[in-house]
Amino acid sequence: MDETGQTLKTGTVIDNKWVILEFIAKGGMGEVYRAHQLNLKRDVAIKVISREWLASLEDDQEEIEMGLLRFRNEVKAMAQVRHPNVLGIYDYGSFEIEEESGAGVLEYIVMEYVPGSTLRSTMPEEGFYPDEEATVKWLKKYFLPVLDGVEELHKFGTIHRDIKPENILIDRDAPKIADFGLARSCLLESVTQSIDMKGTPAYMAPEQFLDFKRTDERTDIYALGKILYEAIAGRIKPTALPFKSVGIENPDTEFFRALDSIIREATTEDKATRTKSVTDFREALLKAIENWENKRSHPTCVIDENRKKSLAKKIFVLSTVVGAVILVALYWFGHALFNHPNIHSTSSTSETINETVKKPGEQKKVAFKLPKIIEGKDGAKLRLVPEGMLRVSANRGISGTERIEVPAFYLDETQVTNHQFVDFLNSILSEITVEQGVVKKGDEVLYLLGEVKEGYEPVIYRNGRFLISNPSHASCPVVRVSALGAEAYARYYGRRLPTAVEWMYAYTSGMLSPQKTDTRKNSSQGTTWENTTQTPMHHMEMHMEMMNNVVPRKAAEVPKTPEKIPFPTPVLLYPPNRYGIRGLNVNISEWAQGGSKGISSEFVIVGNAINPSRENQGLGKPLRREPWEAFEEVGFRCALDVETYLKNP
Repeated sequence: MDETGQTLKTGTVIDNKWVILEFIAKGGMGEVYRAHQLNLKRDVAIKVISREWLASLEDDQEEIEMGLLRFRNEVKAMAQVRHPNVLGIYDYGSFEIEEESGAGVLEYIVMEYVPGSTLRSTMPEEGFYPDEEATVKWLKKYFLPVLDGVEELHKFGTIHRDIKPENILIDRDAPKIADFGLARSCLLESVTQSIDMKGTPAYMAPEQFLDFKRTDERTDIYALGKILYEAIAGRIKPTALPFKSVGIENPDTEFFRALDSIIREATTEDKATRTKSVTDFREALLKAIENWENKRSHPTCVIDENRKKSLAKKIFVLSTVVGAVILVALYWFGHALFNHPNIHSTSSTSETINETVKKPGEQKKVAFKLPKIIEGKDGAKLRLVPEGMLRVSANRGISGTERIEVPAFYLDETQVTNHQFVDFLNSILSEITVEQGVVKKGDEVLYLLGEVKEGYEPVIYRNGRFLISNPSHASCPVVRVSALGAEAYARYYGRRLPTAVEWMYAYTSGMLSPQKTDTRKNSSQGTTWENTTQTPMHHMEMHMEMMNNVVPRKAAEVPKTPEKIPFPTPVLLYPPNRYGIRGLNVNISEWAQGGSKGISSEFVIVGNAINPSRENQGLGKPLRREPWEAFEEVGFRCALDVETYLKNP
């Protein structure tokens, strides 16, 4: 167990199949990690018994046995069900792990990995009331599918007994029921009352608290009723009394009165009068939704003749006045329109990008909302880097100072890893050759096999396939890749290499340190790259200008390069910058496209790792290198244009 209390470290390999990538969450007795399954090339979630929990019960062997039985019950309960709204389970087993007292054995569950949020994120804190349309939309999109998943559990005789918003994951808008630690089934071995009484009081039915043997399908229905109540009326306050029936306070429409009745029946304290099945629950909701939709599409209003005449008169007078006002407004607006000198200018707003859309005879701007994180075809996360300004000065080759506008773009959160690059090579095996450790595609050198440093040879070639020599190195950044190899990888997955300007802009503007200036000169190139970093600001709030101070400063005033992380280290252990991008100029340099003014080479290397003399001296000028060269200190990451994303989001 490390100093954070986590049982597994990043890079740990379980059964030579799963490489731990990152810690996700910790519960009462279990910990959940994201891992990569090497043989099937997919990310999974792995849940293990927490050693911290085991240590806390060191003197209570009976409680430990009950906890292990509960853990195994979770496996059996999940394995019984195959449904799109229930989290899938892939495997179950045990492995040895070193402890202070010697080797120990931990059990684990391998589950479907869902990178999204939970049902809680779809429910406003204050509730949907009185917005009927938003309520109906939420019911159809999220709550009814949850009912489908629970109904499937009940068909297998499984009672979840801990249904709450936090135990319902959202996978691309599809809810998936998870966490079966308290599940009870007629097919499962029972556990003691002390264990079965556990749950979340706000969603726990009275019978679950009083006598676990009395729990059945209606126990889950009680929890579902509480969730529905929260979605409409707002989150249950911590001070609210548990195990009580709830309802909407003074609902003022027919639709919400119908939902109030459904909630009260589902959460009644007397199980005998509670909604009997999920099927009944769903039918009541569907009827309420159908009545609302019918009333909305066929509105009726009973008004006597006198009221009709009075209403018609009022409408006539009001429409006349409004029409006059509109005519006057149009006149003055038109006058201002044709006399305003800047009428065609546009401005960007927070977290939007303006994309020009041309139609016959007109041109207008359309604003697109951009997500901060997108996923690449290789499973990589790409982070949004907002538009801004980079200022570059040089005393040779460029006269004066150049201001470079940098449009918004997406950049990989981490460098490409060994296992990602191996997957790529194996996917194009028919196009490549391996001669004396040199991997080629035609005449182009893609990668150099062999030791990166003494004792570290991450990628090997055996029996016609590329393999990771040690699974613990799978999530470390790949190096010894040529620029051609990096470009081929990026192109294969629909991306590109970042430009040198983009990389340096993401590095300098993404710093989390207070405002400082770094002005250093590369004597061999005669070029000065000046970097002013600012304190974090919200994405897109302003155009950021870097590097305004062109006067060299004393060495003591130059911001230090972050302390190096030992190499090799898994990419997710690099600290993120303000955009969430990890490892820029921290451990290894990276390939980038040249092409900016003053950089004539097609490919350059950015970052200081390849130039040890520049360590702790600020960011050096990009180094020109031949596209077929490969280095132990150089890796790469990919970028994507916003325009490319918008065409195929």
